[in-house]
Formats: sequence, structure tokens, C-alpha cells
Amino acid sequence: MEVTVIRSPSGMGKTSQFAQRIAHTQKDWRIEIYVPTHALALEWKDLILKAAPKRTVRVIGGRNHVAPDGNPLCSRHEVAAQISKGGRSVYTRLCSNSDGARCSAYASCPYIKQFEFGRVFIYTHAYLPLDRGMLDARVPDLVVIDEAFAMVCLQKIEFNISLLRHPSLPEEARNLCAEVARVLQGNHPLHPLITTTSKRNGGLLAAVAALRTSAPRPQPTQSDHQVLEILQSAPNFEPIAKFFEHLKQACAAKLVLQSIAFDAATGVITVHHRNDITRFKSNSSNQQSQHIYLLDATASREITEVFFPGARFKEFRAKRKAYVIQCRSSKCSKRSITPANHTTPQSQADATLRLSEIQKLIDELSANHQSLLVVGPAAVTGNPSRNTPSLVTAPPHSALAHFGALRGVDMYKHFDSVLVIGRNEPPTQAVQDLARAMFYDAAVPLKLSDYWISQPKAYQLKSNPEGVDVDCHIDQRVQAILMQIREAESLQAIDRLRLIHCIEPKLVVLLSNIPLDLEVDALLTWDELIYGNRLEQAWRGAGLVMPLVPGWLSANHNDLWSTPAAAKKDVQRLVQKGQITNRFSIRKMSPFTFEYRASGQRRASSCLSRVSDPVAVSGALSGILGFPVRVTGPLPSQHQ
Repeated sequence: MEVTVIRSPSGMGKTSQFAQRIAHTQKDWRIEIYVPTHALALEWKDLILKAAPKRTVRVIGGRNHVAPDGNPLCSRHEVAAQISKGGRSVYTRLCSNSDGARCSAYASCPYIKQFEFGRVFIYTHAYLPLDRGMLDARVPDLVVIDEAFAMVCLQKIEFNISLLRHPSLPEEARNLCAEVARVLQGNHPLHPLITTTSKRNGGLLAAVAALRTSAPRPQPTQSDHQVLEILQSAPNFEPIAKFFEHLKQACAAKLVLQSIAFDAATGVITVHHRNDITRFKSNSSNQQSQHIYLLDATASREITEVFFPGARFKEFRAKRKAYVIQCRSSKCSKRSITPANHTTPQSQADATLRLSEIQKLIDELSANHQSLLVVGPAAVTGNPSRNTPSLVTAPPHSALAHFGALRGVDMYKHFDSVLVIGRNEPPTQAVQDLARAMFYDAAVPLKLSDYWISQPKAYQLKSNPEGVDVDCHIDQRVQAILMQIREAESLQAIDRLRLIHCIEPKLVVLLSNIPLDLEVDALLTWDELIYGNRLEQAWRGAGLVMPLVPGWLSANHNDLWSTPAAAKKDVQRLVQKGQITNRFSIRKMSPFTFEYRASGQRRASSCLSRVSDPVAVSGALSGILGFPVRVTGPLPSQHQ
């Protein structure tokens, strides 16, 4: 089995190229594609059929997926969800079993019909950790996994220790369950017990088999009510079976079991588990998929090799056509902009002010651009699927989206600007829990900590190098997960605008100081981003013209410059470094620059003007200064 990871920025055409390849494959192959969402699956189907209209492409939806007729694919989807929630097989209990019993709706069931003959099958990532079943028993020849998939394979199993002493436990598992409970309550290590048990004839696997065969098995011909009654008539021992499988694998690799926690106060056992991907190897033969391609702009080698050891990485880089402005002075944490997360009046007021400043920025960007995508935490930009209201608003020609729901989305490719609010950074403990699951069987234990550490990271600036201290983790594997959640999500948000092949550069505004794998054109403070620098603020309130004379600026805008010397520095920066006055115009500076002299003045002064007519500029300047001037210009500018 050959596994190749294609790592390149979104928008380079990976999806289109693979869709073309799949469409024109002449071999009698079964091809499977895995994508984050059903909507993206339909996009893949359209791309393939556009290239090969006669190709049979099946998009596989879950039992509760709503079909075009408005009904769920499976009429028994509610009871199916209850079976699946308990970790049991749905097909043999509700659809068809080896005894020949079948659901009365089987022959006409839309869910079943999805799996009928086809060459290309498109699944969501949720299918990746599942074993192959009767409906899709054939192992595919070619597999494409689009976008990051690893997190869907991680699972948190929780059950009470009392389940290990349940009187209905099968005899083959009873003693082992009691021993595990005793060891946990005594705060002793599990490794010696599990290692010894694994060496016995049958050992853990015999206990697991007994736990699973003891589970009640309703018949597909029974009613939903009867099925639920049977399921509820006996305890669900599947969590214990999964726990024992986890222990066997973990103890075979290491002595320290970091993935298992026991809370003596509540009696809850928590297992952070990784479900491996076994769908591409046959259990009954040596058949396995020939080629697996992973398409992910931000693929992590540390994470990928957990699932696909020895995967080959091919990286392609491309320049994004964007003008990138980033905040240098604030992390813009979710807490700092959500008033509900604070208890004191002052902290609530601070968060409310920050939120109002973000709204001001959204309004200004929306007014200057045809379409604006605003991305941030769901608590701020909202999540309609969970009825989470947004704390900010965007005009009709703009859109709100949240972190975690953007991978592969193509609907924003025609937008000309994006604002990314904050960064998607979970608490340290949450990221470590994911690492406990991801690397539960790694030979080298994780280095765990209650706190992030600060490490300097540089921005990719086109001018002078600059960096900032960033929250990082002491263990590189935990750090890899953090970067998939934090940095990768910001890049995914930016790349929704498809910046590789766009004709004109688009505006990217990052309201967080986290450095990304992205060239930055301008670093600004929070106040400069929200209100503009001092020259911008003065220009915003100016009339037709504004003299760039330090003494005049200080005298007329003393709230911005207390002395002419302070104003002089800003004017020099404008002249020498070419700082723009309209920070969100992608260097298309709207003011015109003129030079002027009063009678007897040897060295020319400069001014900004909203018009290009020298006569109008001369009249406006004379009115402001109180004496006549001679105007030259407009001067050529690198920004115009």
C-alpha cells in the first residue's frame, strides 16, 4: 500500500486534478473519496461527472441524512442512532443479519440503495474509523482523503467503575473486570496486571469477545419499540470491551498509561482512545488498497504517520496574491472579546469595548470592499447548526463563519477580503487530551504540562525581520496537534478566498499576533488596525487637503501629536517608508500628494489632497494656512 501526502496551499487545484484523474481512470477499480462534509462530497461528485458524465458516482450519507425529498435516508434512523451511540453494529441489528432476517423496508431503503453498483464512492470522514461492513465489503483500489481527518478518529470513552462489578458480566470477563477495578481504586499501575493477563490463553481478547457476544441482539424484523426494549434490558458492556482493547495495545508499547484517568470521587473511568483506520485492508484476504492520497494544505508529519507509517510527503508551495495586514500587539483571545465569560463589571466592560471595536473594523472593511468574509470563534461569529448567536453583524454582501467549519469550503472564492478574528486555541488540557488519544500507544511518553511555554516565532515580513512570543507546548507531538487546531485553522480561513489563482490581490486582515506560514505586508497595533495610525486619523477628519507640516499637525491635532517633533517622525515615516494612509486599500492610496511653497519659502512642503486639480488644492491650502501658496503636483506615488 503506497501512501502519498500532497501538501500545498488551498486553491492550487488539487481537488480538480484528482477529480479529472478519477473521471478518466479506465481500470476496473473501486475508488473511494473521503471528505469533511456531505456538501463537499457533492462538489467532488459534480467535478467528476463534469469530466465524465457517464461515470457512476455514489455519495454516501448517514442514516439520518435528509434526502432531496425531505426525508431521512433511513426511516428507522432514530433507533439506529441509539444503537450506534452504544457502540454496537447497526446493520446486523436493524437491517439484515446472517439468519436471513431483514428489515421490511430493506429492498426500498434509500440508505441501502446508496451502496449499489458504482465505480466511485464518496464518504464523509466519519466513516474512516469504521470497519468495513456487508454493504461495502470490497476494499478500494484507490483512496483519496481530502483535508485533515485525524481528529474524527479520536474518541473519549467514559463509564463508571461500578460497571466493572455488574452482576450480569459474562463469566469469562468477571475476574478480570474485578481485578482492574481493584487496581484502579488502589491507585496501582495497570501495566503488570494487563501484561500478565495478555500472556494467558485467551487473556484480554477472550474477555472482549465474551463481553461483545453477551450483548443483546434484536432482530431486524422487530419494531423500533421492541428493539429499544431489548437494548435497554441489559447493560451495555461495549465501553469495557473497548477499554480492554485499548489497554492491550497501550501496555504492549509502554509502561506509562497516560491515556487513562480514574476519578476516585465520582468513580468515572476516562479513556482517551484512537481508532485506527483499517478500512483499506481486508480481514479475510491479503487484499489492500494500492494507492492512498492525502490532500491537505496543512498536513502534519507527526500526526499522519500515526495512521499511515512511512507515508511519502510531496510539498508544493505557491505565492498567495494577497495584501496581508496583521495585528502585532494582541492575541485577541476568545475570552477577551466575549463579555459573557467575565464576572466583574470592569472585565465585562473591557470585553464589550473590544467587541465594539471589532464591529467598527467589520463596518469599515465592509464599506470599502465588495464582499467580506469574517471568521472567528463560534462564540463570536455564531454557529447556526448549534443555534449559537453571533456577537457581531455583517452586511448582506458579507458573511460570517466560524473556526472548524471551513475546510474544503469553496463558496467564498469570489470574496475580495477576509477578516480573521483571534485564533482557535483550546485550553492546554484539551489539547493534551487529544494527544493522549493520538499517541496513547507511543513508546516514548508524552511530556505533559499544566501551562504553555513561550517561544519566539518570526513573521514572514517583506521588510525588516520581527517576531513575537507565542504559546507553545514542551512536547513536539502535542505542539503538532495545537498547530493543526490553531495556525492551520487561520490558514484555512484565509485560503477560502482562493488566493493562488485570483487575478487581483485580495485583502487579508489578521486580528491576532500569531505568526502564520504567510507573508505579511504590514504589522500594526490594535489601535492602528481599528482606528488607523495618527496620520490616518487626522486625514479622516480633514477637509479637501491636509498639510504634512509637523508644526501645523501638532497645532491642529494636539490630541494626536503633543509636539511638532512627534508629528515629524510620522511624516518622515510616510515619506521615507511609503506608509499608506488608507490601510485597507491594498496599497491603492486614494489621497494625492502635492508640494507647495509660500512666497519666499525655499524648501517645499507637502500635503495630501482628495482631488488631483492643482488649482483646487492651491485654493484650499491658502484658505487653511491663511496665505497664498504655489502648488506643484500631483506627485507620482508608488501606491497609485
